[in-house]
Amino acid sequence: MKRFFKLRNGARRAGPVVNASTLRNTFDRRTVVIGGIQASVAILLAGRMGYLAIAENEKYRLESESNRVNLTLIPPRRGWILDRNGAPLASNRADFRVDVIPDRLSDPDKMLSEIGDLLDLEPDRITDLKTKVETARGFAPVEVASGLRYEQFAALSVRLPDMQGVVPQRGFSRFYPTASSVGHLIGYVGPASAEEYEEDRNPILITPGYKIGKDGLEKQFEQGLRGTPGARRVEVTAGRRIVRDLETRD
Repeated sequence: MKRFFKLRNGARRAGPVVNASTLRNTFDRRTVVIGGIQASVAILLAGRMGYLAIAENEKYRLESESNRVNLTLIPPRRGWILDRNGAPLASNRADFRVDVIPDRLSDPDKMLSEIGDLLDLEPDRITDLKTKVETARGFAPVEVASGLRYEQFAALSVRLPDMQGVVPQRGFSRFYPTASSVGHLIGYVGPASAEEYEEDRNPILITPGYKIGKDGLEKQFEQGLRGTPGARRVEVTAGRRIVRDLETRD
């Protein structure tokens, strides 16, 4: 059977015959093509999933653990220097300090301004801190202030729920009971420079607040006075909030 189409000039042209068998054949061909495409995509996805689950398992397991667990170094207390009678020439005393972690700050400028108001920091100091936060590696803490009074430390601590990325800490600073009487012999301590870190690429050297011997006995016996750092593993949320302590190594 032929189907005729009427043209504009009145003539008629024969068209293809469309019946149930033709429609079924056309549908079957399209079904096979689409099914083949879907099967190919499914095989590719299954292969990719298998590759990630087996070949890349260790890589993504470590990355997942790194996102869930945060590891930080705990600086050791620096060793004392005593005279022959056992009296301290260089010791440690309690020190309150505060750091910020750049990648946890939602609004660094606003947060640093609030901290500056609480700690009565000079405007130049706040400007300098904002520059340091912008140029620092996101995960590396930046020291805001040290030698805080207990009242200042407590004022920050009670506001921690609203100050994400701010880390108040109780540490120890170097203390010289004899003051400057033997300063030329004892020496002093200070933060490690870039050159010193290049010579000894120890991660403890870039820990905020950590200081090494710069002169005198402090420098001469640096390795013995430095001690061994500890570590703290904590479980954190996606927003990097601490959930619980997992393990602490003294």
